[in-house]
Amino acid sequence: MSGKPKAYDAARAEAKRYPGERLVLILFFVFMLAPLAANLLGLEFFTDNFEKRTKATFPPFNLQDKNIYRFPTRFNEYFNDHFGLRDVMIRGYVTLKKDVMHATQINKVILGEGKWLYFKYETPDGDPIATYMGTNLMTGRELRLYTKVLNSWNDWMKEKGVPMLLMIPPDKESIYPEYLPPQVKKVRDYNRTDQILDALKKDTTFPVVNPCPALLEHKKEPLFLHTDTHWTSLGAFFGYQQFMKTAATLLPQWNLRIPERDDFKWTLVPYPSGDLGRMLMNFDPKLDRNLAFEPKPIAKREGPKPKLLFFGDSFSWGLMPYLKLQFEVHRIALEDAVYKTTFEDVLPSSFLESFKPDLFMFEVVERNAHILKTIGVEQ
Repeated sequence: MSGKPKAYDAARAEAKRYPGERLVLILFFVFMLAPLAANLLGLEFFTDNFEKRTKATFPPFNLQDKNIYRFPTRFNEYFNDHFGLRDVMIRGYVTLKKDVMHATQINKVILGEGKWLYFKYETPDGDPIATYMGTNLMTGRELRLYTKVLNSWNDWMKEKGVPMLLMIPPDKESIYPEYLPPQVKKVRDYNRTDQILDALKKDTTFPVVNPCPALLEHKKEPLFLHTDTHWTSLGAFFGYQQFMKTAATLLPQWNLRIPERDDFKWTLVPYPSGDLGRMLMNFDPKLDRNLAFEPKPIAKREGPKPKLLFFGDSFSWGLMPYLKLQFEVHRIALEDAVYKTTFEDVLPSSFLESFKPDLFMFEVVERNAHILKTIGVEQ
């Protein structure tokens, strides 16, 4: 008779019946300990900064520091950015959602047809999908505040003898909605952008450049990047062309030339994966396409150039090479002006006096057009 207890024998019998349980248990502990082991060994499987941001650094620990109470929060931020196998897990999650589950949305990226990617923001403000669908309409009070702020800017610039204009480049969704997933449908035809344009037409006197109709006219050409939220250099050119038509009427003394497409030599070239593609961990250097352009002599203004001062978002980077052909340009990042409550905070008079602009502009993409109501005026 064996001296081993019956419970022991029962456990062995149970283990034989379910041999896979031991393997599951081993794998569980391996997966639990792998991130810690990777941290201790300093293992990094991916060195590219696919998130395109600066990760948190290890916070200093000093008991004499008056901000020592912030150490736990800062350490948590550091840990969340650096725990072992973090990038492997993120890439694995994206691959699982995209290639196995065939999801149509992964985090902030909507997967459209024909490799078209679209941006989906987590709140209605700043969400191009909500704007396209017509689900984030502004209130009457918001629209009145919007025109009030911009009228105040226009009046201030008039006092300084500087004409002002507003430019609103369209979202990709407004030009290429046909590649959106079938479940993304308009709730109404009248959306936030229509509200803003109607309010500006009714209650303001400065010109508004809306390149959307011109881009729709040429939409069979590559005007937006497939894997990015931004327009191509050709899309930006049509925006520049519309801007110049308005600028020429505001500055007749400068005899500005309206650019033509034939003023440039265009070449279709491969383009690396854009901001949306990088969110899906796709780094193919030839995944997308853009147009390289070379200005002919006729595209460049000879002699003195008028001075353009403008607040612009990331869409303005596509405009800058064109604007510099006919203007001396000073760009200020639009995000630097948000929620500042006086003109002097946003744009010091000393700078205006030294730069002496001939033309002033706000440039803001369709999905973010609402933020102009927060710039330079008490709410």
